[in-house]
Amino acid sequence: MLTLLALACAGSTDLDSAAAPSEDTDLSDSGESHDSGEGHDSGEGHDSGDTGEEGTGSVELTAVSTTLSSEVAAVVTVTWQSNRSDDGAVQFGVGEAVIGQATAVLSDGVWEAVLVGIPADTTGWFSIGHGESWSKPESITTGTTSVLPPPVEVSGDLAGFTLTTFMAPGSGRLNPVILNGQGEPVWWHTYDGEREGFSSRTVLAPDGQSIYYNIFHITLGEPRSFAGIVKASLDGETVEAIELPENHHDFLIHDDGTIATLMFDRREMDGQNVAGDAIVEVAPDGTQTEIWNAWDHLTWDNTGTVTGSGSFWTLANSLEYDADRDQYLMSARDRNSIIAVDRSTGAVEWILGGADGTLSLTDSFVGQHGFARDGDDLLVFDNRGAGEVSRVIRYTIDADAGTATTDWIHNNEPSLFTEFFGDVVPQPDGSLLLAWGMSGRLSVLDSDRNTTSVRAWTNGSEFGFATQEDTLVE
Repeated sequence: MLTLLALACAGSTDLDSAAAPSEDTDLSDSGESHDSGEGHDSGEGHDSGDTGEEGTGSVELTAVSTTLSSEVAAVVTVTWQSNRSDDGAVQFGVGEAVIGQATAVLSDGVWEAVLVGIPADTTGWFSIGHGESWSKPESITTGTTSVLPPPVEVSGDLAGFTLTTFMAPGSGRLNPVILNGQGEPVWWHTYDGEREGFSSRTVLAPDGQSIYYNIFHITLGEPRSFAGIVKASLDGETVEAIELPENHHDFLIHDDGTIATLMFDRREMDGQNVAGDAIVEVAPDGTQTEIWNAWDHLTWDNTGTVTGSGSFWTLANSLEYDADRDQYLMSARDRNSIIAVDRSTGAVEWILGGADGTLSLTDSFVGQHGFARDGDDLLVFDNRGAGEVSRVIRYTIDADAGTATTDWIHNNEPSLFTEFFGDVVPQPDGSLLLAWGMSGRLSVLDSDRNTTSVRAWTNGSEFGFATQEDTLVE
């Protein structure tokens, strides 16, 4: 059956089309909660009492059913039959807050909408509507998950949803998750195939109908299990696995569905197994195009991270695309540099930091991970340029003048250190979302660099890269 997924709106603003239940609304009698995979047939009709022209008159609903996804127990599918064929939708929320409104699709006489955005282990409500007519709210209770424990500290709030990956203490694996502003999981996924690798990035597809995340291995040998990009529907029940054995650390998706990813290029140098890096695009039909390769643009100098089976020379770990300049930017961790590459030609336009640097700078970074272009500025998550204190540096880039001028440096109070991961994500209102990697912390800086929101987990927790979305689906 064709399904259009829910519009999950940021914040708790009521939608114009209907109001959230009042405080005296009794949801307990309007429906029952259901275990994953079990549907409910209400068997009763709901008459709005509205009258008017055909398509806007009284509404009769029958066979109302709610089912939790078998893969993501916070995702609810609502189905029903109706005497109306216009503008079916489901509004849903928790308490007085409206989380979103899902547009429904009619197929073979049955309406269906998928609700995404209610946290795990939560009783919420939904209301079915046609045109301006809405049913009495009915209760729904989502299932539980062990992929992410509750945060130990929450202050402030963050509108929208954070797409990231999370490693619970002792689990040894980063898994894709989506969190609301209070750090509660609203979506997660586990790849069903043989898997031993890490996931570092979770992103919403350009069409809003699915979630992509990566699985990769840090190895100089062949991957021991699946490595590539996973595409999962928001209900988690439809999965496409794109096998890319040499992919690692980071990827992004262009509007046309093309995936750009970091890939290892392993070569033998002076008897060593050495891994360099390439930026590779994967078209929707599977065609791969190499955009840039470290072996063609940098000089191997026998440096990098040495292991028993060889060495990682550049060890790229983060990838961004600047659409205004048609430019890829890549963080090469073991070169302590960020490299700007022309997408159409593969030419290096500038390099910030490290022995290969072409831009002058006064404040260096070491072992950096996430970064972001923000206008003419570049924000860098510097893992250990100040020793065992991680920080964020904002530079103004003037490629023509060959300079990178430090605007400011932010250190968390109290100081935090993460050897791996860490990210900085500019927001439309001028604030910054910071993911503190192995410190298990997400925080928000306002435009004056004051911390306005914190979500923190126990020691041993770890976050990958982060993306912030006002809505899950448009």
